[in-house]
Amino acid sequence: QDPTDDPKRQLKPDNEIRRVVLCSGKVYFDLYEERELRKAYDVYLMRIEQFYPFPHNVLTNDLRRFQNADIIWCQEEPRNMGAWSFIRDRLDSVLSEINHQYIQPKYVGRVEAASPATGLMKKHIAEQTALVDDALTIPKNESKRRAVSNKVPTKRLIQKPKKKPTAKTAAKASPRRRSS
Repeated sequence: QDPTDDPKRQLKPDNEIRRVVLCSGKVYFDLYEERELRKAYDVYLMRIEQFYPFPHNVLTNDLRRFQNADIIWCQEEPRNMGAWSFIRDRLDSVLSEINHQYIQPKYVGRVEAASPATGLMKKHIAEQTALVDDALTIPKNESKRRAVSNKVPTKRLIQKPKKKPTAKTAAKASPRRRSS
């Protein structure tokens, strides 16, 4: 019996779910606990435990219920480890097949690293808290569709006019040498 499979849970109806967080393993329990504390009942948690053979049909049927939700993949492992590299293309295929409004899942987890562990418990807890928060927090002004832009971002550099040095600032900037 899964302790998180509570028939009394207060999730919103499927059409009011705003975010679906897919994950695997122990991070599910951290996400579940935090969702309950926040009472974020518009976030649906979906744990995937079988990667191969990939449950394409099951995911297709399940995710079809959440056409208006953004899709998140959350993992504890760094981005270059764990299931992300395996599951990303498969989730893309599922989302494309159901004609979901988001064509790619968003990755939430640790950045790429050479080691799966930080080596410091304090840093591990901070990273874990941050990834759980990122997975469950729905931005207030999120656009409905992710757009791809062909424009190269440019940053205008506006230079402030230089102030002319006054007598006081000039005296502070270059102290006079005493002649001996």
